[in-house]
Amino acid sequence: MKVLAAKETGTPVTMLGQASFMYIRHGDIFLVAVTKQNSNVSLVFQFLYDLVEVFKAYFGGKFNEESIQNNFVLIYELLDETMDHGYPQIVAPNVLAEFIKVGKLKVDPRKLNSTDNPLDA
Repeated sequence: MKVLAAKETGTPVTMLGQASFMYIRHGDIFLVAVTKQNSNVSLVFQFLYDLVEVFKAYFGGKFNEESIQNNFVLIYELLDETMDHGYPQIVAPNVLAEFIKVGKLKVDPRKLNSTDNPLDA
């Protein structure tokens, strides 16, 4: 497949057959959303950027391969609370802290650098 073999990244939205692939990149990590329906692309991207901020709040301000490997169970729990049947739910780290008992917030979400999110402008 040419998508897997590509060295450079192209547009953040790609159609392959009947599926739409949308991704963001945070360092060396790609977060990808896939849909076969006509979804609101801006909502998908906002959810992906919010998800990065949630992960950074729970992982001590870092979101990299090592933090993903060390917090696999916590990521599963966070994804379970932030997405329900394909619809975004709670993405506020302070609210999630009341539901997620596997891990604790390590960084105050207000202190995180939100310059990574171009949609906040």
